[in-house]
Amino acid sequence: MARQRVMPDDFNRGKGAMSNASFWVVRLPKRPEVIEAARAQGAVAVGYWVKESVGSISDRDGIREIIRRSHPELSEGRVNVAGALLFNFAHAIKEGDWILTPVRDSRMVLFGRVVGQYEFIADLVWPGACHVRRVRWQGEFPRDSMRRPLLNSIGCLAGVFNLDDHRVELVNLIERPPTLFPEPEPTEVISFWEDVKAKSDEMIGDLIAHLDAYDFQQLVAGLLQAVGYRTRVSEPGPDAGVDIIAHPDALGFETPRIKVQVKHRQSAAGGPEIRNLVGTLGPGEQGLFVSTGGFTTDARREATRNVRPVTILDSADFVDLLTEYYDSLDANYKAMIPLKKVWLPARSG
Repeated sequence: MARQRVMPDDFNRGKGAMSNASFWVVRLPKRPEVIEAARAQGAVAVGYWVKESVGSISDRDGIREIIRRSHPELSEGRVNVAGALLFNFAHAIKEGDWILTPVRDSRMVLFGRVVGQYEFIADLVWPGACHVRRVRWQGEFPRDSMRRPLLNSIGCLAGVFNLDDHRVELVNLIERPPTLFPEPEPTEVISFWEDVKAKSDEMIGDLIAHLDAYDFQQLVAGLLQAVGYRTRVSEPGPDAGVDIIAHPDALGFETPRIKVQVKHRQSAAGGPEIRNLVGTLGPGEQGLFVSTGGFTTDARREATRNVRPVTILDSADFVDLLTEYYDSLDANYKAMIPLKKVWLPARSG
């Protein structure tokens, strides 16, 4: 695939086309034919339950209202998530922005520039998707070339989200000549296991992404129970910054007493949200913040700088913990994320 060179000096000085461009991840269904259609059509597309154009609806509330009208069976949490994702896709993404699309089978990330405005075209890239952005694809880079913070962020469960916090690293990845990309590892049991685990984690992430926000809060509580804590979950509505309280004993007298904030959304949690959780902590209390949208740099800094540090879990961390304690989960929580254990031979010799 032809690759257009991007000059980092222009980007850093703010003079080139990169200076005002944003970086967006748009996930596509993990089927090879969908990725090939995206390449061939020069486009990405999303569905999100709306079968009419939203080009003239420039506010989130208007898009949410269309979703409510079209699908009254959806919970308010799902309406809010789908509305935010569709608004970002149709209006927040601008011409000239970068689109990043993970390709599961090859563990590569396809990248290109947005050309033109939002379009409404049914089934252009995949059946059921009618919201389209044209993309001039320019190349791809391996997921394994990303540093851990970017790798965690790009693993966010949302279908459309912004990655501007990592723009310097992304510019370097886009500019790097293909010859510098690492060669694929030899096919061995160990590399096969790593590939299977990566694909499995992505599929588990997809299941979590389709949970209602309150159901995900219940799942977090269930995971804490599997770890060994008793939990109390706040009812839907204002929660004063605390969604779950966990403690070792039945009455809540023993320490550590953990206060948990849960955010099941596409956007990253920021520093102010971490500070709000810290403000609720008293003597003998610890903080835990779970965010499927990941964390901004400021949030990660805030989590470690306080007298009472806050443990943070992004989507990848949560999936790792979920699979580690899955056997101990209550059956009701297993029903939310049904998984099956698969045994693979260990590497011999």
